Amino acid sequence: MPACIFSKENTMNKRITALFLMLLFNLIFAQFAGGSGTVEDPYQVATAEQLNNIRNYMTSSFVQIAHIDLGVAPWNEGAGWDPIGDYNYSDPSKSFRGNYDGGDYKISNMYINRPVEPYLGLFGSTAGCVLNKITSQGVNIIGGAGIGCLVGISYDDTIKNCFVEGTIEGHSEMGLLAYFFEGNSIENCHVKGEIKSTGGGWIGGMISMCNSPSVINCSAEVKITSYGYVTGGLIGQVTDVELIENCYVICDISSTDSYTAGLFAIIVQVNKNTTVKKCFTRGNIISSNDRVGGFLGQIGLSYESGDYLSISNCFSKINVSGNDRIGGFVGRITEATTIENCYSTGQVIGNSNVGGFIGPIDSLNSVTVTNSYWDTETSGIDSSAAGEGRTTAEMIYPYAANTYVDWDFSTVWRDDVINQNNGYPTFLWVSGIEENEDDFIAGERGLELYQNYPNPFNPVTSINFALSKASEVKLSVYNISGQIVAELVNGTKQAGLHTVDFDGSKLNSGVYYYTLEADGLSITKKMVLTK
Repeated sequence: MPACIFSKENTMNKRITALFLMLLFNLIFAQFAGGSGTVEDPYQVATAEQLNNIRNYMTSSFVQIAHIDLGVAPWNEGAGWDPIGDYNYSDPSKSFRGNYDGGDYKISNMYINRPVEPYLGLFGSTAGCVLNKITSQGVNIIGGAGIGCLVGISYDDTIKNCFVEGTIEGHSEMGLLAYFFEGNSIENCHVKGEIKSTGGGWIGGMISMCNSPSVINCSAEVKITSYGYVTGGLIGQVTDVELIENCYVICDISSTDSYTAGLFAIIVQVNKNTTVKKCFTRGNIISSNDRVGGFLGQIGLSYESGDYLSISNCFSKINVSGNDRIGGFVGRITEATTIENCYSTGQVIGNSNVGGFIGPIDSLNSVTVTNSYWDTETSGIDSSAAGEGRTTAEMIYPYAANTYVDWDFSTVWRDDVINQNNGYPTFLWVSGIEENEDDFIAGERGLELYQNYPNPFNPVTSINFALSKASEVKLSVYNISGQIVAELVNGTKQAGLHTVDFDGSKLNSGVYYYTLEADGLSITKKMVLTK
């Protein structure tokens, strides 16, 4: 056969191959607004159709570049949204294993109506992901069990800077962020909404069951109705969580079974020491059963292994009502616990083993409670297994000399001179958190500036702010002389929650101020750089 024929065939094959690759590229590109799916160049998601296409690229990276409304056909019809990723213990490849960055844009009005199905959410199952800056509002889910607005069941993930608002209803095992989380960390995540159980328990305002090294700077504003074991305002059951810090809960909880509390209901069989600090709870808990606490329900550890729980610089203002083993701060402690510099003020009602601060303590020789107090007047209880009772006048500003002994009012606590916390001490990091605030993200002003975390810091800290609408925004940092030392944001930002990192490595130690300006308004807060 002549060489020219081979040459023509090779040329034709190359053209066919090139055409195939072009068609494949166009097909992929048509499914997203841009990008190549790598961490450095993620696929761009701008529509509900493109969000749905993620299920075809389960190991890729994505970034959202526009607001997405799922409250339109076909996503709000029939069974509604089909969660991305299926949980299969023997086949992890069915889970979403990529990354998703919400880009500070919203996903609105997600509707799921799958009454008998488990593991429901925007994602059904995730593994090894980074889920960042995802805002999902107007969520409405009806399912079986294992429900979370963001993800049903999560393994080896990092979840950060996410906000969820909505209502979920199912038999049991639910949390507004996720049902089950066993991963790296949860940071700066906030949830608001309602959880309705139709027959079971294991409910957490944010997460039902959590096994993570850290939960930091998170919150839940929730109404929960539960008909089974374990109901917590932030987390239901905590296992092997090493640090819970700067978290708060505002809750209204009704439960018919045991283990109910404002922050988390129960901590069991830990293999690591757990530290809880600078957290608070507010609201009401009504239970018809036992082991109910305004802060924690029951602490149950493996003392023989040397594991312990340390709680410091926390408070509860939850009114609690239950049957047996009831406490304004902790319902029951079995062993291996240290509590210091904490207080409770809520009304406490129970039939037996009731304490103004702590209900019963099983092992007194392994439990230490120091410089911790409860209000005997507001609680209606004059005794406790541990802690010190004080009158209201002794506990509110300017305080009695024998109250809040050796507490740190320089870097942890602040005097409530403006009566934001009814005169009781509050945290330096708390600002503008109101129980009846209608707009959780941005407040009545249309914008909100949150306390930086960590604070004090060295050398990097995160600053969060929220907008109720797209606005021209300026975020600047000043020294104590009023000189600008950094301009962190200067431009248009979409509505939602935003996070900016500030690096003070080139600055001297000292006090600095950061100011948010938008729509003719400004908010300023103080932060401390220590080197």
